[in-house]
Amino acid sequence: MAGGSFDLSSTGASWYLNWSPTPTPDTPLEFVPMVCAYTDHAPVTPAYLATLEGQIRARPSAYPDGTLWLIGNEIGFRPQRDSRTAERYAADFHECRSMLLRINPTFRMAVGPVILSDSSTIIHEYVGGAGGLAYLAGVVAAYRKAYGVDIPADAFSATGHVLEGNGVDLAIFEAQIVRFRTFLADNGFREPEAIITEFGVAYGDPTFEELAHFLSKTTAFLDQERNPDIGCTKDDDRLIQRWAWFTAHPLGIVEKLRRLGFGALSLDLSQTSSFNSNGALNYLGRTYQDAVRSSAAPVTTHASR
Repeated sequence: MAGGSFDLSSTGASWYLNWSPTPTPDTPLEFVPMVCAYTDHAPVTPAYLATLEGQIRARPSAYPDGTLWLIGNEIGFRPQRDSRTAERYAADFHECRSMLLRINPTFRMAVGPVILSDSSTIIHEYVGGAGGLAYLAGVVAAYRKAYGVDIPADAFSATGHVLEGNGVDLAIFEAQIVRFRTFLADNGFREPEAIITEFGVAYGDPTFEELAHFLSKTTAFLDQERNPDIGCTKDDDRLIQRWAWFTAHPLGIVEKLRRLGFGALSLDLSQTSSFNSNGALNYLGRTYQDAVRSSAAPVTTHASR
């Protein structure tokens, strides 16, 4: 996307994120900024919040009414430079949300994302050692204890990579999504949106055909799956309200480290990119384009700064 060379709108995407609070230039899609992330490197202090507030106020056109903010990225996951306890994240969410609402009371807030995979590799690296949903349960409990109310989130977010096998097991992917929505329903959060900020095949060594099949089937599931017992009550019981394919284009090692931390060294971001290095849609980009044309929900690929 740098220099406008990656035309995300050509994929049929309607929104994007780039793991930062700063929009990508020349990208005419809804931008979902990310703040208060990677806190081992940049803790959520009064000074951090004051600087961030100044940056946001300086560019009001970049953050229109109703902007959705992601607060953190794969929260509580140490390889993402986030060693916060659930209690610390709950406090950070409260302070970050308060600052954003001072700027514009129409802004909307998303908790997370957390990682849905229950692979032992992921669980081992999580604060508390029990995985993403257990960490989220701790956040919900900590917020209630500290502030006496449910965490005031407009959305909850998660990442949905499959670590097992070649990374294209549809049953495992779908089970992750159902567990996520079941957790929200069990904790009284059926009305907030559920967002998948990343899903793709960044692990394993699947064939081109397996990648394309996984992309088509997962986008159809995210678009169509409903459940009257756990789905979003304001969205016809759909499980997921928006999602992001991972990623728009391949990242080099330096860029991966800068954006995603040391945990990204295990990811193969070239095999799931939607564009080639010249900015043209590749076979996956064209497959994604076909998959989302009939989608009922907002969908995206990632951008870069």
